[in-house]
Amino acid sequence: MMGLETLVILLTAVAFVSTFLMFLAPRARLIFGMMGLVLWFPIASVVATETEVQSFYGLFLGMGLLCLLWIAVMIFQELRDRL
Repeated sequence: MMGLETLVILLTAVAFVSTFLMFLAPRARLIFGMMGLVLWFPIASVVATETEVQSFYGLFLGMGLLCLLWIAVMIFQELRDRL
């Protein structure tokens, strides 16, 4: 079975990939942005609730929050352009 640390690393890797795919594929920006948002929320909740994980993965949470902000801005711009 996967440990909690392995799950957080796996979710973080997929979230980073979806964030960068959002940058590389402008036509699918909305899809990859939503996927990134959905993946960053469990990472943030795991890091916020587990104390032994919190100290080790604080960097992941910081980068994740920056990516969330960037994703939110890109989704807003995409929706604004479509309307």
